[in-house]
Amino acid sequence: MQGAPLHGEFNLRLDAKSRLTLPTDVRAQLAALSSTALVPRVSGELQERAVWLFPDGHYERLCAQNKEAEEVLGFDLRMFELAVASRLPCDKRGRVTLPGPLLSHYAIYASEVTLIGVGNHFELWSR
Repeated sequence: MQGAPLHGEFNLRLDAKSRLTLPTDVRAQLAALSSTALVPRVSGELQERAVWLFPDGHYERLCAQNKEAEEVLGFDLRMFELAVASRLPCDKRGRVTLPGPLLSHYAIYASEVTLIGVGNHFELWSR
């Protein structure tokens, strides 16, 4: 992992269009990594109810490192992981639009959420 670990805990709200306004500190952490977007990824434990959001560069490196993991994890898990992956760019106001199916898969139905930095990614949890 390049740069400082992603860190912090932020109590936030999703707006009516499923947009999350990233705090200035989070945007600064992403800028330090030259990241222009976040990429959702399936969490390590499917029972966990958190959306994992990787800076786009971290996600690309993770995919490159885990190319052979398809055989270890099973094709279905790898296929699902790639299916939910898409770049979620931050707009000029610092908002990221989160896809509805992604939120419902992780049981994030309420607008109050918590975003935490966990080293190489952020996790979004329903409060």
